[in-house]
Amino acid sequence: LDHNRIAVVYNGVGAHFCQDASVEKKGYLLFVGNRSAAYKRFDVAVEVARLTGVSLVMVGGALSEEERKMLDEQLGTDRYHAYADVSNLMLNTFYNEALCLLYPSDYEGFGIPILEAQKAGCPVLCQATSSIPEVIGESGIMLPAAPPRQLAADMADIVRQLLSGRIDSIALTEQGKTNAARFSWDKTYQQTYDFYQTIFH
Repeated sequence: LDHNRIAVVYNGVGAHFCQDASVEKKGYLLFVGNRSAAYKRFDVAVEVARLTGVSLVMVGGALSEEERKMLDEQLGTDRYHAYADVSNLMLNTFYNEALCLLYPSDYEGFGIPILEAQKAGCPVLCQATSSIPEVIGESGIMLPAAPPRQLAADMADIVRQLLSGRIDSIALTEQGKTNAARFSWDKTYQQTYDFYQTIFH
């Protein structure tokens, strides 16, 4: 196709996501998204929590009985919490409290939670697949695509380094906020509007 006839318009990230100094860090692992979609690799997030002993907070739909049983067996009843239908304000608090966002997804059309987390000052640990490298740039910790067991082991090692300070979470936070600043819904609107102006004039 003629590149002059193509416009790439990125999604944005909500203005209500921000780093809040009044929120106390609680240091849990955060998973945001659809747990039932196999490509999201929720099983990897659970395994990372099991390997590291760090609590897991999940934001998405309500837990099924099957999921609750699996989490009880893998993590224990007191090492996970699940929240459904949360407001953006509450989600921003979760990002602010977390040690990092676990984003082991195999495929994303864009990956909005990555930018929400970064804008809120939460480091992102993800897989270098599909659109993710284009969205996150050099600002997160990207691991090569790998089978679930290997990916979980690699992510667990990074989590341990974050906990020990061998990886500078403050630097990651600043890099993430700089990256997230590249995206806004105002910019999405303006670029979309400009594209249609080009088409019809």
